[in-house]
Amino acid sequence: MAESFTSPACLVGAMSVGVMSAAFVAVLQFAKPDSRGGTHALLSRQSVADLLMDIKMRTDAARFLTWKAAIAYDNGYGHGLGLCLEAKIYCSDLAVKSVVDATSAVGVLQ
Repeated sequence: MAESFTSPACLVGAMSVGVMSAAFVAVLQFAKPDSRGGTHALLSRQSVADLLMDIKMRTDAARFLTWKAAIAYDNGYGHGLGLCLEAKIYCSDLAVKSVVDATSAVGVLQ
């Protein structure tokens, strides 16, 4: 029974990485030219730059965990099931945090 949920768990991790990556790119493209009425672009503000940096670090951490889980599952290592489930839970949580940060960076949530 547990084997049937291993592969989809790893795919949830991979989809979460895709969501985080898309959020990062969208905010980066928005923050470069937009100044929100100020004299400097949003990207030059430390708070927005820190949010983008956090999103990028979360994305890379989730990507590496998902890769490790997929490799362990494909090669039949004993810890592959656990890693896939960890990737599902950890990456989906990071995706939610990253999207909330991305929306706050562009000023939707304040």
